[in-house]
Amino acid sequence: MNNTWLDVTTILGWHRSAVGIVRTEVECATYALNMSNEKLIKFCAYNPKDGYYEVNADVVRITIEKINGHVKNKKNNEVVAPLRKSDIKTKVKANVLKLIQIFPVRAQRKIINFLLPRREAVHSFLTSLRYCKLALKQWMKPAGSFRQQHSYLETSTAEVKFPFQHGDEYISLGLDWDQKDFHYLYLIKKKLNLKVKLFCYDVIPVKLPHLCVGDVAGKFSHYFSNVAWCADEIFCISKCSRDDLKELLIQLGTPIPKLTIVKLGCELPIHNESVAVSIEVQNILDKKYLLFVSTIERRKNHEVLYKAYTRLIDNDVDGLPLLVFVGMPGWGMNDFITDLSLDPRIKGKIIQLNNISDPELTLLYKNAWFTLYPSLYEGWGLPVAESLAFGKYCLASSAASVPEVAGDLLDYIDPWDVLGWAEKIRYFIENPDAITQREKRIEAEYKSTKWSETAASILN
Repeated sequence: MNNTWLDVTTILGWHRSAVGIVRTEVECATYALNMSNEKLIKFCAYNPKDGYYEVNADVVRITIEKINGHVKNKKNNEVVAPLRKSDIKTKVKANVLKLIQIFPVRAQRKIINFLLPRREAVHSFLTSLRYCKLALKQWMKPAGSFRQQHSYLETSTAEVKFPFQHGDEYISLGLDWDQKDFHYLYLIKKKLNLKVKLFCYDVIPVKLPHLCVGDVAGKFSHYFSNVAWCADEIFCISKCSRDDLKELLIQLGTPIPKLTIVKLGCELPIHNESVAVSIEVQNILDKKYLLFVSTIERRKNHEVLYKAYTRLIDNDVDGLPLLVFVGMPGWGMNDFITDLSLDPRIKGKIIQLNNISDPELTLLYKNAWFTLYPSLYEGWGLPVAESLAFGKYCLASSAASVPEVAGDLLDYIDPWDVLGWAEKIRYFIENPDAITQREKRIEAEYKSTKWSETAASILN
């Protein structure tokens, strides 16, 4: 009987609450742990030193509990993380986070905000060391491209390590562009007739590189080319991301594997009364507020809401609710964060929260008046689906895949239209019954996707 191997490299090195891609891997691994024995699911991970190696199911279970906030270290309340000694990147991240926790909470946030924009520099340094080793190996033993037939296959796989058997299936959902060697995977695929299934969340780094960190277009074009040559099937999270990927692969001249759309789940863990809620979150829950859940980065377009709110404030609009940004600051946002902290007009009106746990996020969704999502481009738009799953209306961007999430249940505004966002928010302030009517329709018509359904469509 052939095995299905689910790669958990990403979550083994993760040390915060699950977001985006990490949540997808967490939920699929959770589903795999709870599956019956009708289909045997095993777990694996990859690092440059050890190649692919099997990961015990108990380690995966503890890792998921850690990410979901259920496993704490009795000494200092730290999250327990199962680390491999050979995983340098994971060790560095763990030690840095451990060091930061020595400082008071306010100082921790300042340190994190300082380090986050520089994480790419550290990652580039560590990656360069790995690629130096790979370059030396390829210099000594040159190999052909993916287009060739790999006549050297038998000798070049002599040092390739893996737990897979002939005819097995391999599935990876994680941050593969930073964590995998696709030449390595391709050799295993050819050696074992391994069925490879990979993921495409979006092609934004190629399509809109100016909204991403550094010069990423070339890197990600190379990445998607490698994915196309390795994969028998690529899962895409929307029609938009599937069409974008297909267009890119045609431009790159690669094979076009089977492209399958899977809808991401959107439920969050139910709030447990025993889970601690921070003072910052408690102080917001009993107020009227609008919620925007996203990493603070250029593509997510927090600035249009900032400009819309300042316009409403300057026009003395009464009854303006709080605007709550939930998410860590990302690359290139230092000036924007400074504006938020120094602009006297928005003091007490726009609040930024980071390091929010899943239970706290659940409470924030439940108690929000409605949510906002002005993103410039998305492969899907998970926070929109999460909002709807809680029965909350979302004023959303009209760009890319976002309208796929809810169809005509929501109102959509051009993400660049500051006046449009300001006028619609003002309309709802002056016509609160309009939100109530929209929520009734959401409750009656919206069918949310469970993560178990997402995982089943991938693993079954």
